[in-house]
Amino acid sequence: MRGSTRLVGLAAAVAVLLAVAAMAQAALDTRVYYSFDEVVDADSSGGYTFNSTDYYADLSGNGHNALLKKDNTVTADNPIGATAKFGNSFRTAGRLNGGNNHTYTSTPHTADLNFTGNDDFSFSVWTYAHYENTSWGHRGYYFGKWDSNGFDLGGTSQGYAFSRRGGSSKKHRWTVNDSTAQEAHDLPHDGTDQWDKEEWALWTITFDGDAATDNLKAYVNGTLQMTKTLTTTNWANTEPFLIAGRRGEHQRSFVWPAKTTGDGFIDDFAALGDTLTGPEVLGLFNLAEHADLGYAFGDAEKLLSLHRDGAGSVDVAGLTWSYATGLTGNLGEVTGSGTDFELMLTDNGTGLTTAGGPVIPEPSTLVIWALGLLGLALYGWRRKRSA
Repeated sequence: MRGSTRLVGLAAAVAVLLAVAAMAQAALDTRVYYSFDEVVDADSSGGYTFNSTDYYADLSGNGHNALLKKDNTVTADNPIGATAKFGNSFRTAGRLNGGNNHTYTSTPHTADLNFTGNDDFSFSVWTYAHYENTSWGHRGYYFGKWDSNGFDLGGTSQGYAFSRRGGSSKKHRWTVNDSTAQEAHDLPHDGTDQWDKEEWALWTITFDGDAATDNLKAYVNGTLQMTKTLTTTNWANTEPFLIAGRRGEHQRSFVWPAKTTGDGFIDDFAALGDTLTGPEVLGLFNLAEHADLGYAFGDAEKLLSLHRDGAGSVDVAGLTWSYATGLTGNLGEVTGSGTDFELMLTDNGTGLTTAGGPVIPEPSTLVIWALGLLGLALYGWRRKRSA
């Protein structure tokens, strides 16, 4: 650790403390979180039955469980994915039988996921696909809340969705529609599926409801790829929230090629009711990719919340992370190994660190220290003046 050498003098310590206090904010507002590690066999059938009560649990604590669903006859009924980013994943069996057959999850309508242009939100999800997006028939749907009357993310339907397009475009697209106007914003592309052809990619979508311009951002693997301005403000509806579904609860999954290798995988999905910053998005990716960590969203959430709270400590996977001041480094960077790590999330000298190495005072310690010295100084000044 390097923090103890950087807290030089009371004035510097108080300046850092004031900066920390000024930017402290509430912990992350996680609305849903699906790790997809295991299915809850709610009907005790001894297996996983689609179109039943079996579900992936919402680990956010809000109880918005994702029910297992399928359309028509799907050859592969096992929703557990052998290929996974963390533990297990959700296997989205695509168009395996030549028809509109796929598996997906359906979260019943909830206001927690009914985001509009007045709200802050963020989505984070890892995806893996087995096919190239070479024809219009290979379009797909990652996640969203779309009206059941809408097909192909168009028409007079209402809602929002993140999807992929087929044909020569090979685009990934964020779309909103308030039944009178549609806005579709495409991520840049190089003419190929450069992000999710047989490899894991972390997609993060953020929206700042208070920003008049540049309110929508899309990141891939922690790197900003798109900044747009959404002007449509009302895309609320009462439809379920779907992962790997389309047109209400019909049509395509996120892998919908006309061939039998159409399986794909979705892992570690989270929806938040606030806007992740660029460093936080990069921190999510770096925590997942760090050789000594490999933290899923559920672990990273604790660290980001600790940072936003501006105080305290939390145990994650056998390591104790403490809020600290005086750290330096690149934004979103995770450094260290063994039991000694640092995570930089802001550019004003604040960060997170694991226990071990030189002790870095937490804000509460600095408050007591600073006020104590200030009290002694005032006491001495009053005695001198009285004399």
